[in-house]
Amino acid sequence: MRKSHSYRWLQLLIGISLSGVLAISCNKGEEAQPQPTLTSLSISEGEAGATVTLTGTNFGTTPADVKVSFGTVQSVISTVTASQITTTVPTNIPAGTVDVKVKVKALETSSLSFTVLAPITVSVSNFTSNIEENPALGQVIGTVQATTNRGSLTYSLSSLSRLGAIAIDPATGQVKVAKPEVFDFEDFGDGIAPSITAVVSAANGTEVASAAITLNLTDAEEVSLAALSFTIAENPAAGSTIGSIDCCWIGATPSFVVLNSTPAGAVTVSNNGELTVNTASAFDFEVNPAITGTYQVTSMSESRAAAFTITLTDVNESPEQYINTTYSIFSGEGATSGCADGINGNIRYTTPNFGHAVTVAGSRHVYLADLHCGAREVTLSGANITSTTLQANNSPSVYEYVDMLYLNTYSLITYRGVANGQGNVLVVPTTGNVSNFSSSTLFMPGGLATNGDGNIYVSGFRTVRQFDSGGTLLNTWGDDGAGYQRVDGESTVARFKQPTDVQVDGNGSVLVADQDAVRRISSDGSVTTIANGFAEVAGITLNPDNNAVIVVADKGSNKIKLIDHTGQVFTLIENLPSPPKGVIMYNGSEFYFTLHGQPALYKATINWPAGG
Repeated sequence: MRKSHSYRWLQLLIGISLSGVLAISCNKGEEAQPQPTLTSLSISEGEAGATVTLTGTNFGTTPADVKVSFGTVQSVISTVTASQITTTVPTNIPAGTVDVKVKVKALETSSLSFTVLAPITVSVSNFTSNIEENPALGQVIGTVQATTNRGSLTYSLSSLSRLGAIAIDPATGQVKVAKPEVFDFEDFGDGIAPSITAVVSAANGTEVASAAITLNLTDAEEVSLAALSFTIAENPAAGSTIGSIDCCWIGATPSFVVLNSTPAGAVTVSNNGELTVNTASAFDFEVNPAITGTYQVTSMSESRAAAFTITLTDVNESPEQYINTTYSIFSGEGATSGCADGINGNIRYTTPNFGHAVTVAGSRHVYLADLHCGAREVTLSGANITSTTLQANNSPSVYEYVDMLYLNTYSLITYRGVANGQGNVLVVPTTGNVSNFSSSTLFMPGGLATNGDGNIYVSGFRTVRQFDSGGTLLNTWGDDGAGYQRVDGESTVARFKQPTDVQVDGNGSVLVADQDAVRRISSDGSVTTIANGFAEVAGITLNPDNNAVIVVADKGSNKIKLIDHTGQVFTLIENLPSPPKGVIMYNGSEFYFTLHGQPALYKATINWPAGG
């Protein structure tokens, strides 16, 4: 038995030795396979079909020995070198993160992470909006709604039905008005739905989606008119202002026309909508107590018409009565313009306007607003006239100084914009800083006056305002937004045409120069007309010896007139070299006045008839 076992062990050892010899003999001349490694991917994410370059070591050079897998899906290899493999992301692999490995024969690399991206998708919705015609340039209409699953979109327009009508922000898809003039509702014609269309495209790389843009235009009321009523004294001069067309229209440059009138040709209208007398003979109360007609306004592409009525008031047509009055240049040279203070012949003005006169310490002082130079004090002492500028107008191309009051420790000066009429009242103390009197901007501030309580009155475009001495608004008569009309009555219903000057009499009543009339605001606030029939009143002043006597600068007739205590009107001066503007009464017989466009201050003396 023992022999048998020993023999078997011997056979086994011999067999093992022989197989080792055989194995050594068979592998002689071959080397073991090196371990491949994967160190990087040329991209870390991409869609199916994207090319990826794998970098590593020991890939060999035989494509048949190499396999690349994205997750569980094997990719197609294009090229192989010992250190690089070119392949593509498999087309049948779902989106998401996968492990990428390389297998060379029997050996496999460690993995690197790769994100398989879903294909880019872009969608865009149709954009429809309603927009009122005549929009502003750059007005935002809306934003196109579009989406993409990744990345950003770029927007563009094509196929616009109105060339250049709109623009789109390429980054946000916001749509704006680019050519307002093509947004004209009436331009589409009858039976055509007024709309502007375009095609919008949203692109993400080569992926593009398109949709329709439709802008439906809605009609705007481009002109809205109302029947107009005016009142004017009979016998106006040709070219006299009747009133202005006040209404509503879209657009900065409407056009106006009088379509018809009865009597024919009685009125005309200017480019700015001002109705004026065309045929003066038609304005005869005894023949035509009222003139009627139709006017038309055209704005953008729309025209509207409405009626107008001009009611004439009767004027006493008895022969004009005169009071002999003489005048001469008091200060300044009528042909020489400038802003120069000094004495006597050295004084120069540009366009002196309104002011007032008082006696201070035995000397005569005229306080005068010069439109372009500023506020001036003109003093007569003995034979010498001296001019001093109290407040210079440092911006004469922007503002004009209209009227002033000297109140011992300070002066008040109305000023307004040359271009827009916006202004205020300057407070100019004898020492200290200049400030605005009112906390609110005033439109077309003009005449200034004060009463015994220290209240201040300021004429405006179609108003008269009352302030306390500190600039707080107390009362307003008239309405800047109302039409051109003269209406007497309580303060809430009274209306002014275009007040230019104010004065306060000894009874506390406020007298107002209002286009073709002089009117009174009584202490109870009611408004009445003292006298009318003037061509165009520019300024008024009161006789300090008798407040019932009013001197009137009737700019429209080129005359200076006087209203006595009975309301009768007399002519003091006629045939002036240019229309009168401001009048400044000094005493019962002497007054100063200014003329339109004349750089001088004039002095007049009334030669009252015996018993006058």
